Amino acid sequence: MGERIIWGRNAVREAISAGKRVTEVIVLREAADGHGVIAEMVRAASAAGTRVRKVGRESLDDMVREVSRRENVHVKASAHQGIVAIVEESKPISLTELLEWVKGRPQGYQAFGVAVDSLQDPRNLGAIMRTADAVGVDFVLLPSRRCVGITATVVKASAGGAEHVRAVEVVNLKQALLELKEAGFWVMGLDASARLSIWEADFRVPLVLVIGGESKGLSRIVGEKCDQLIKIPMFGHVNSLNASVAAAVAMYEVLRQRCSAEACT
Repeated sequence: MGERIIWGRNAVREAISAGKRVTEVIVLREAADGHGVIAEMVRAASAAGTRVRKVGRESLDDMVREVSRRENVHVKASAHQGIVAIVEESKPISLTELLEWVKGRPQGYQAFGVAVDSLQDPRNLGAIMRTADAVGVDFVLLPSRRCVGITATVVKASAGGAEHVRAVEVVNLKQALLELKEAGFWVMGLDASARLSIWEADFRVPLVLVIGGESKGLSRIVGEKCDQLIKIPMFGHVNSLNASVAAAVAMYEVLRQRCSAEACT
């Protein structure tokens, strides 16, 4: 298992709280001492035996630039917020491992997963992972081809939420959805042209919610494998939402329905 660089206060904090092995914490020299958030993280890292390196701002900027270049995404060099960490890279689990996990849930447990279809922007995936963590999503299904994976930019955009959500890598999304359906899941895809709205759908079932890509939405072949296509009601002049915004709206409707049926606090 390899390592990756992550940056930003929330991303580093959540990696630590999720129990990731942190090899090194690299911080802005002038923020390392005192009573601020970074100083507290430095003390915690030192107490845990993690190596701490204090550097100038340009060194941190260069790290962000280099990772951004490798990931082929534009990120402001100052996005590090004064702290960078080198952490153990999380390996996504397989669909087989997910199905074993599902089998181990208590009887009547209604698992909730999100699948992304041809999503390309790491900031969109990061935002989806952040919301997924917030609403208690059990897993996010990630195709290994034609879709962005878990990168440093995704972790930063998720504010660390990506460290807490179970990522499942699949080669063929269509086949994975079929296997999940055989395991008792309902597969519902967000599609602006659907007849049924998210207010009319029943999400109180084991569920996989499928989010389409930024430019074309759900692919035809994935849409055909969905049990239902659902839409978000729109009342303005624009007929679509950003992928991560649409995902957030739908995920919170799932949570609302489930909390109406059960006590949620």
